[in-house]
Amino acid sequence: MQQQLRGTGLREAGAGATAGSHAVVLGGSLAGLATAAALAPRFERVTIVERDALVAAAAPRRGVPQGRHGHALLPGGQQALEALLPGLTDDLVDAGAHAVRTGRVRMHLHGGYLATIDVPEQVIAASRPLVETVVRRRVIDLPNVDVVQACDARGLLVDAARTRVTGVRLLPRRDAAVEEVVHADLVVDATGRGSRSPSWLEALGYDAPEEEQVEVNVRYTTRLFRRDGTSLGGARQVLVGAIPTGRGAFMQTVEDDCWLVSLIGYFGDHAPADLDGFRAFAAGLEASEAFEIATTCTPVGAGTTTAYRAGRRRHYARLRRFPDRYVVIGDALCSFNPTFGQGMSVAAAEARLLGRVVDGGLDGAGRRFFRRARRLVDVPWTLAVGEDLRFPQVAGRRDLQSRLVGPYLRRLVRTARHDPDVAWAFLRVIGLLAPPESLMAPRVARRVLRSGAAQPQPPVRARDLPSRAAAT
Repeated sequence: MQQQLRGTGLREAGAGATAGSHAVVLGGSLAGLATAAALAPRFERVTIVERDALVAAAAPRRGVPQGRHGHALLPGGQQALEALLPGLTDDLVDAGAHAVRTGRVRMHLHGGYLATIDVPEQVIAASRPLVETVVRRRVIDLPNVDVVQACDARGLLVDAARTRVTGVRLLPRRDAAVEEVVHADLVVDATGRGSRSPSWLEALGYDAPEEEQVEVNVRYTTRLFRRDGTSLGGARQVLVGAIPTGRGAFMQTVEDDCWLVSLIGYFGDHAPADLDGFRAFAAGLEASEAFEIATTCTPVGAGTTTAYRAGRRRHYARLRRFPDRYVVIGDALCSFNPTFGQGMSVAAAEARLLGRVVDGGLDGAGRRFFRRARRLVDVPWTLAVGEDLRFPQVAGRRDLQSRLVGPYLRRLVRTARHDPDVAWAFLRVIGLLAPPESLMAPRVARRVLRSGAAQPQPPVRARDLPSRAAAT
């Protein structure tokens, strides 16, 4: 098969490889790229298979329909990508991304702003196409990584006993009549929400995984605005939670000196893409940053709207039988409500985990990965679903634990509005730097319980806030 994009890095191909000679990664989005980065030091050769025809410029593409909207690279995800591709943060900043200190991040949750904190950790603010393009360049530059683009995966190759995956069947779009076969020691499905792994498994005589869905019917509408350096008192990233109104927003500075503003609406209440409708929706938010940007900054281009019906988790870890040398990762394993910005970061963490799993051998790698990834996915999934279930319109099981923990977390968020230490503990959890149980640690719990059960204060508008002067 002709390789359309080939690695051009300087280090010796396959140096240090111990796991096998060839790994194939299906899907060239961020999950697939991170997976290839994790496998490259462990295999002589890694091939990424991508459906889209790729371009060098940082531009939205068909395979990532939500790519025009706001994406958060959480601190935990940034650290995972940096470990896989050392120097990536500097590469992103050189390409136009912003490294934003926490002192310039605002979070308006459940009716109020969290206390401002200023710690060394940073978040990367950039468009999804820029992040993906920079990561792709770094991965393609690895000497033993190839990318086959404009090519569909049609199914799996297996051994005679159907217990081991031995490769994939591919159909290049340039010649849809000629199916090609690629053999591999390991195949990883990183094809996203539309993954065909469940049907492929059933065709081989295996059970499809149980699927858990939480229907949220979210729509998000995004517009770009030319950035005014004096707007929002120096804030560079703002999150306005959708609870309790069903309307939220995510704003961040991105490349080309722009604001990217995504307005979020649940249950049929969504922002129109036209400028007047966009402004009118923003005016109805509990916090005014989105309205300020939309009315004081110059719009760039047209708006775009994307729908997201349900979060979906496929429970591969519960399967009793699974073929060897096959793994499912990223959104193909668990797709999160985009409101919470967890997808890229969780995918990067899963890729790092897969590398460690592969070090223990290829046979049974899928089952071992799913068992360990279950714990990794539990945290962001529980956080997202717990928030979604606060809307009475969302169907789902509200168990005793959630009913007991919910009041404590609401009190914790109220405490975090005036207590920077509690705010930082909370941000570490939602940033995937610490487990949820850390919020129950004695030093945190004491501060929360001593804060009293005061009711939420009236919303504080952006114009009433002092300037955030922390350096980036």
